[in-house]
Amino acid sequence: MSHTPTGGTFVVFTVDLVASVAHLENPELTAACSDLQLSQKQFVAYIRRVESDFPRPWRRLNAFQFLLVWQGHENVPGPVKARNINPNMLFPVLPNTYQPGSCHGHRAVSPCRPLPWNDCYISEVAGIDVRCEVEWKWTETEDRSAPYQTTFEEEIRVSRQMDTDSFNIYQQVPIPPPSPSGGSFNSDLSSDSSVTEWRDDEPDLLNLSIADLVCGFREMDDKVVVQYTTDLSTVDRVNHPDELFKLLARFERLKDEMERSRKLRQIEEAHRIDEEYFARTSLHKPPCMIRPSLKSSVKRCCQRLREIFKRCWMRRPVSKKKTDHMEYYHSWSTDSMES
Repeated sequence: MSHTPTGGTFVVFTVDLVASVAHLENPELTAACSDLQLSQKQFVAYIRRVESDFPRPWRRLNAFQFLLVWQGHENVPGPVKARNINPNMLFPVLPNTYQPGSCHGHRAVSPCRPLPWNDCYISEVAGIDVRCEVEWKWTETEDRSAPYQTTFEEEIRVSRQMDTDSFNIYQQVPIPPPSPSGGSFNSDLSSDSSVTEWRDDEPDLLNLSIADLVCGFREMDDKVVVQYTTDLSTVDRVNHPDELFKLLARFERLKDEMERSRKLRQIEEAHRIDEEYFARTSLHKPPCMIRPSLKSSVKRCCQRLREIFKRCWMRRPVSKKKTDHMEYYHSWSTDSMES
């Protein structure tokens, strides 16, 4: 049994922002995402398997990493610049064979058929975590391999080299700490960090926080949903990844702001309902259920304690035995009279 897409496949895709927020059940956010995604384009990507979360047949959506393709070794995406990636860590893709650093480990990725564009590159840093539907083939006779797909051995080679690159990159450059909202965008536009991350309402892709926001690790429900095709002839040019990264940064800011506003409204509504309930119950509460003041409660407790003490004092047993000093006095009186 195998599936499509699989690792090592080149695809054309678009991001479905509406499906990405469907689980949040926020109608206002869904409408805003519907308007936002009207302006997006199609992009080319290399699919990388997520080793910690392999596809499962019972899932409707499965997790992958899409590494975006761009043209020109000097025209690298913003997140690559933000991480100050060495040019010898770029992977050319056939028919392009030029590796800026002449690094053998980063030799050209070779799909079964060269891409229809020249001068293409990919990088482990310029990728996004996604969810997409998977088509399964259950018998070996079903041939559904993609036209632009690497061999399994080539996929493993590229993946292992990317793991080595990732270790070296993130050892040198500290990863920004996640925001309190679990990795979503900080919408406080008055803060200093926000001013540096956004310029003229445009995200600064050279900022590490933005780079980590759009290309960093995401939990399953936070991964964006994509629609893809393995037919690369559906596009006539390779759109630059920065266009997608800017769209995703706007999407994250929009999602964070609208979700935060909804939670505030829910809290205010809960407070209003509580106040109405307590006001309504206090009007219909009988006098005996009205809570007394602290002073009256203390006074009543003191009265009860005095009554209990009084009853216990009156009920104390009366001893008929004379005390020691009375017996001594009686014996002394008897002796005196006899003498």
